[in-house]
Amino acid sequence: MTSAKRIEDLPAMSELDTSAWGGDFSWVTDDLHQRDYQGLLASPWGDGVVAYRNEDVVALQKHPSVTHQTLETMVAELRPAGTPADKGLSGFMAANSFSYRPPEHRPFKQLTAERLTPASLGTYRDDFRRIALDALRKASRQPSVDCFAEIAVPVVAKVWSRLIGLTESEATKLIELGLDLALLNELHLTEEHVTRCNASADEYMALFTGALRRSVETGEYPVMRALVEAHAAMGDVGRPADPFAPFASALADGFATLPVLVTTVIWAIAEYGLEAPGEAADADRWAASVFSEVSRIHPPVLATVRQASESFDYGGVHVPEGSNIWMMWVFANRDPAAFPEPLDFQPDRPRRRQVTFSGGAYSCTGLNIARIVCEEMLKAIAVCGASVRLQEQPSWSSGTLIHHLEKPNLSISLP
Repeated sequence: MTSAKRIEDLPAMSELDTSAWGGDFSWVTDDLHQRDYQGLLASPWGDGVVAYRNEDVVALQKHPSVTHQTLETMVAELRPAGTPADKGLSGFMAANSFSYRPPEHRPFKQLTAERLTPASLGTYRDDFRRIALDALRKASRQPSVDCFAEIAVPVVAKVWSRLIGLTESEATKLIELGLDLALLNELHLTEEHVTRCNASADEYMALFTGALRRSVETGEYPVMRALVEAHAAMGDVGRPADPFAPFASALADGFATLPVLVTTVIWAIAEYGLEAPGEAADADRWAASVFSEVSRIHPPVLATVRQASESFDYGGVHVPEGSNIWMMWVFANRDPAAFPEPLDFQPDRPRRRQVTFSGGAYSCTGLNIARIVCEEMLKAIAVCGASVRLQEQPSWSSGTLIHHLEKPNLSISLP
């Protein structure tokens, strides 16, 4: 019997540790997936393995020995000396399901995720589309707009205001703070990044939890009523002290990466020369298909780091307990073995192997709000017959696991 390879014997994914990291990643399809060796790679920092093939990412995200990192691992080197354990990033991470493992993880995660199901969000679709239409009409009165700052951010702020009762100024501030927290995704964190993230984490949690308590007191927001009722009905396993901190921390991506994804969806209309259907009855299917393909090629989060909760062997490699496991969503989404001609925009592709929002117990809490808001933006573009044109070709971010467009300037014209 052949013994499993050690991580240190694997080729390393050196590209993760280069200043050129980012862009459109065309090399992933043209080179990475064509190399003689196909399997787990070593992290360039010696902290674990990298999974990039679609079949490996799909399998490992469901593997019983692959879980979230421990809280201690996540906050290592992120907690300034003398900082209390419940402050800054430590407090933020401790309030998030990312810091939980079985058996506490599932009930804790359900508390927040089940408030944002397609059923609970479906009644807001018309409202979200009206918000998108208003933003498009406003943008059409200018020769050029910054799609992120002038369309996506206002739309996302109004969406959260409508859904959970934040004021638009509170929601806009939370987007700003969420973007600060997203600096944690820099591949080379600096002391300045860490200091800024810790300060913003405190401000984000204080602002958000205070606003949520106010929303509950009004009794006007079904999502908030359901959150409080679900918390009261929980058993002891995985039950947090209150529902507000977990809900606030779980939605950080909804304030940081949702505007990124809305921007990408609008950009894609011009980039890929997409034409909305003339019949309103076809708009739902068109919007769902376009969103699926945009988020496959350009996921807002490129990768997530998981951890081996116990030692195990996979694909002929021995993964020791505590090893980090880099789950490369963007690489798996561009794997030719799962998606033939992966860089071609094909809205009617099967979606079953897409991993943009992970899957199973560890799927993204905000995947439904992201999908519905983006679909309603696409339907708004179809309904009003908007034409989207790029003013200049934007570039993609580099050196970070957040995949966003820089200088997304475009024009919106209405008939």
